Amino acid sequence: MSIRTQNFKFINLIWLLVLVQVFLGSGLFAQEKKAEQKEKFVRAQTEEIVVTATAPQDKLLASTTIIQPLILNLTKTRNVAEVLSLAPGTYVTVGSKAEAHVKIRGLDNDKSTLLLDGIPIYEPYFNMYDLRTIPSYDLEQIKITKGASSVLYGANTLGGIVEVLTKRPQGKWLEINSRLSQNSSYAFYAIGAYTANKFGLKLSASHDETQGYKYKMGGSDYFLKNSDYKKSFFDEKLYFYPNEKSEILFQTSYYDSSYGIPAAISYYSPRYWRFKDWERLTLGLGGTFSIFNTGTIKINTYYVNFYNILDNYTDATFTSIS
Repeated sequence: MSIRTQNFKFINLIWLLVLVQVFLGSGLFAQEKKAEQKEKFVRAQTEEIVVTATAPQDKLLASTTIIQPLILNLTKTRNVAEVLSLAPGTYVTVGSKAEAHVKIRGLDNDKSTLLLDGIPIYEPYFNMYDLRTIPSYDLEQIKITKGASSVLYGANTLGGIVEVLTKRPQGKWLEINSRLSQNSSYAFYAIGAYTANKFGLKLSASHDETQGYKYKMGGSDYFLKNSDYKKSFFDEKLYFYPNEKSEILFQTSYYDSSYGIPAAISYYSPRYWRFKDWERLTLGLGGTFSIFNTGTIKINTYYVNFYNILDNYTDATFTSIS
């Protein structure tokens, strides 16, 4: 009898140890799982637009090309036009006003939309946009959506969507760079970020200027008249983080330039055009907010204003306006 009692006591002790081990193991597993979930948490980006629709998942309706920061740093491009010229399925051309256009799968510029941090950028009158007006030094990512599903983004998106995202503030840092080349051409840019507690700020500014270019004909170099330009760009993004899953964003973007449009030197009748002023102001206010700890809602309001003056001169002296 005493042997059975000892056996029962020994078995009970084993079960007790097993239960303790299970309890502690599950607790540790839960803690590890929470820590892992916290590690994987990524704050939703207000600037990024995500469109979903009910469609058969087995049918590929669109293809997406994403250009990451590593590629942007390695290519050393100056603007979005130079970046997209390297992307598959896109073809960058130059329009009659010396603006850089993109054709996506053969469709013209007016059949696609350019989004800068979630804000559509295009001239209201011509329904066009110039890819050269967005410098590439401040880019975080470029996403190109091609195909039928691009129409889910709204009007003027039959060809595709070019979504440009600029950098977000992370930590405290400052970067300054410059470039100098022939024909009095120079450029510089500065970008920095500052974060503290519930606030984040990113500022960037750039200036690009040249006196013109040369072209070769018959073995000789000639100066291309009216090929000079001046371009300045400023971008600001101010964030406020009410909690871990929410943010409020106020952003400002300003582009100012003046440039000439070189006249045709053969085959076409020359036109003596010059943009005395070309400006674009963009203001945005939006945010991402959590709902019942399971969902999010995004709000994006914006204001875009264009101001351009195109002068048409009578001849190559550029002294008399017609």
